[in-house]
Amino acid sequence: MDQFQEFTQRIQVMKPAHIKEDNPKHLQRMDSILLASDYAAEEKIDGCHYLCFGGRFISTDNVEKTNNYPHLKEFFSSLRLPNLILDGEINYPGRTSQYCTRVTGAAADVAVAFQNQNGAVHYTMWDILRTPKGSWLINQPYEMRRTVLEQFYNTFIKGSSMESYIHLTEMCINGKKEFFEDIINSGR
Repeated sequence: MDQFQEFTQRIQVMKPAHIKEDNPKHLQRMDSILLASDYAAEEKIDGCHYLCFGGRFISTDNVEKTNNYPHLKEFFSSLRLPNLILDGEINYPGRTSQYCTRVTGAAADVAVAFQNQNGAVHYTMWDILRTPKGSWLINQPYEMRRTVLEQFYNTFIKGSSMESYIHLTEMCINGKKEFFEDIINSGR
């Protein structure tokens, strides 16, 4: 294991809590969260959770799959931001995570061949853990990290050739219950 992989093992990412829909106490807890002003809501993307370390893509199981996503690798490498750490999801919009694992779970050559036939994977970002200049944000409030993430997106991604492949999750602070219901009612 190289120094980089040793470093990535020290970064721990919180996994989302699971709500059992048939448990009334869980549903009450979810309602209280949706109505609370100190929570934000984002749609859960159906893909595979990956951190982007300056252009290197590492799963939450600490498996590097950077070469499986050459378009993402080339783009982030061209930015020359080795300190940047993003948290997000490798995904195919409108497809399940099982479809995505045909790329994330494959050897690089198989993953690239699959994307050549079926289109390139997307990366949807929902958090930034370290800025391009190397400032750690892990202990900063979510709203501040979200502002920095939106600034990063607007500066480096929006308007670029990769805008159709690199996305920012939609975030909601007010009207979370309606936001949630819209997602459920749309079948996403």
